Amino acid sequence: MSAWVFDKCAVVTGQVTVGGAYFKDVYDGAYRFRDTFVWREGRWHLVASQNTSLPKS
Repeated sequence: MSAWVFDKCAVVTGQVTVGGAYFKDVYDGAYRFRDTFVWREGRWHLVASQNTSLPKS
């Protein structure tokens, strides 16, 4: 994970692998993500989020 802070804005990017089950459906995979935050009222607020699934190797 990497984070860049620009005054009152921040961008966080990274990669995550998830897995689990929902009833009988099993899922897993790797994803790349980018989250954008704004500093407002004394805390960080998430204002945009994007996820992209990565091909299985």
